[in-house]
Amino acid sequence: MPHAPRDRSRILKLLDDWHRAGWIGPLEPALARWMAERDPDIAPELLFLAAITVHLEGLGHTSLDVPAFLAQPLYYLDWPEQAGEALEEFLAAMGSGPEAWQAALIRGGRMLAQYHDRTPPNISQRGPETPLVWDGRRLYLRRHFRDEWEIDRQLQSRVGTTVAYFSEGSATLTRLFGPASSSSAGDGQRLACALAAERGFTLITGGPGSGKTYTIARLLVLLMQAAPRRVALAAPTGKAALRMDTALRQSVDDFVRRGDDDLADLLRQVPPAQTLHRLLGARPGTRRLRHDAHRPLNFDLLVVDEASMIQHDLMAALLRATPARSQLILLGDPDQLASVEAGAVLAEICRGRAVYSPATAEDLKRRWGIALAADSLRDDASALEEAVVRLSSSYRFDGPIAKLATAIRSGDAECVIDLLAASTTVEGSALGWIDPRAGAGRANFLELAERTWRSTQARLEQVPSGETEHATWVRELLAAADTFRILCALREGPWGVAGINAQMAAQLRPPGYSGDWYPGRPVLVQRNDPIAGVYNGDLGLVLPDTQGRLQVYFPRGPQLAPLRLHPQRLGDATSAYALTVHKAQGSEFQRVLLILPPEDSPVLSRELLYTAVTRARREFIAVTPLETLSRILGRHGRRMSGLATRLFPEVSGH
Repeated sequence: MPHAPRDRSRILKLLDDWHRAGWIGPLEPALARWMAERDPDIAPELLFLAAITVHLEGLGHTSLDVPAFLAQPLYYLDWPEQAGEALEEFLAAMGSGPEAWQAALIRGGRMLAQYHDRTPPNISQRGPETPLVWDGRRLYLRRHFRDEWEIDRQLQSRVGTTVAYFSEGSATLTRLFGPASSSSAGDGQRLACALAAERGFTLITGGPGSGKTYTIARLLVLLMQAAPRRVALAAPTGKAALRMDTALRQSVDDFVRRGDDDLADLLRQVPPAQTLHRLLGARPGTRRLRHDAHRPLNFDLLVVDEASMIQHDLMAALLRATPARSQLILLGDPDQLASVEAGAVLAEICRGRAVYSPATAEDLKRRWGIALAADSLRDDASALEEAVVRLSSSYRFDGPIAKLATAIRSGDAECVIDLLAASTTVEGSALGWIDPRAGAGRANFLELAERTWRSTQARLEQVPSGETEHATWVRELLAAADTFRILCALREGPWGVAGINAQMAAQLRPPGYSGDWYPGRPVLVQRNDPIAGVYNGDLGLVLPDTQGRLQVYFPRGPQLAPLRLHPQRLGDATSAYALTVHKAQGSEFQRVLLILPPEDSPVLSRELLYTAVTRARREFIAVTPLETLSRILGRHGRRMSGLATRLFPEVSGH
């Protein structure tokens, strides 16, 4: 057995070796070395745990659950086999049982603050002046500990706040939603509207087509009828904000068709949705925001869509910047992937059941005419549990794709494989499957993708010279380019975004162009530029203007002309023939081609597959060996966090 690496120098050398091997990043050994220099008595175990905490942050975790990690370290790490063997060898050489690691954390030192109860720590706005915080089980980077407490404090305060009161609401709900049906269809939407109308915080969850935005449109009208309100709509990405706008404009048209012009006029007063970064005043090149607790937003009602995409620190910043008097409503699907960055706030809030007390049920029946099912009642339902409404019916998402999504969500591998293998088409909704290991498999799916994009490029041969005709042409091409997308699980490698985009560009770049900028190239913005009006995740299309000069056009919804920027303004924008599934969140396409690598990877999870499938409206094609789907469906993307424990301390299992 190798010599036990108990002294700090051995730990630091080991971390340097792992960094040179590419298993960890530069921050992990840098933090450990910085801590060792400032605390000569620091335990070597703490140096190792600090480095692992930093590494796991990059994988989406906001804390290190020490007992869980030590029991199954490779479960949480996206490491190659050689790295896993080195880690196991190191832990064996340490020879330390759980008690020794616990003792090192209890001993702490200058680099570690300790909080072991639910009493909010008496700390400054910046948090405890140590890089690490331990709560008796989880090890945190200071800022994640601070943000977790802030999210918990803000939500618990808001759910106990009543911001409005309607003495009788059943007649209003009937006008907004129509007469209540004898079935349960629409009951969740009415419940969401009634609860959100009066509370400081509400979370409305549901899958695609469950009517989240439909419900919000009617809630906005309900509240604006009662009293004038300053309203803001937001979403994590520009694409998600556009989809939110489009859905609300459809509700305007619905009201007009019904003859409810007064309701349509109220909804027209709602300003367009914007990205969260724009709403909060993100400053390019920094993590600083214009709006915070000292310079709060000035709205009475804030509605945020696609909340599953909001990372830990952004949710804390949003809550800090939203005044306590304002209503905050989040919309999202907890079965989707969590945010790209650390945290899974929406999923953590949904760890509590959507249950209601008998008193709340009686009040809803008396004032709103809503009868709750008996299995949704619980005497000790918390205010936060009552703030969650789940919409279970689907109104536009059906057919084979809907069946596939349902099977994925429930983990039914047999049903998933049967649906894909059958390659069915029903009422315009289609499923398909390509085995990448087959001799022609790779050529088949690349040829399919190229053929789809070439149909868009064929329209580039005739560029309108008139401004009006050109504007119409741009809109049509943006819409056409948005009907199809390749999605990948990985960023790098031949089966990742980088490899697929390179192959597509090589095949589709027009003759006479050698660089990155050419007509018909779809692009993805990778950084926020509020001055230019584009944000990380926005999708655009390179097209010639009326003078033949290349510009990048971005859709801005049905009410506004597309945004036009010179390519040089976009800097490090990348091709977007293929996107990662993460980047596609907040978007929908008529057709989706999902490429999964033949080899296994920890990023392949049930949530990733569900998110990819629910991006498709009409056709979904999976490029994967079918037998790998069982493994994927058995893997959850659960992230280590202490938020659910703080939010729901009374619920067992948290």
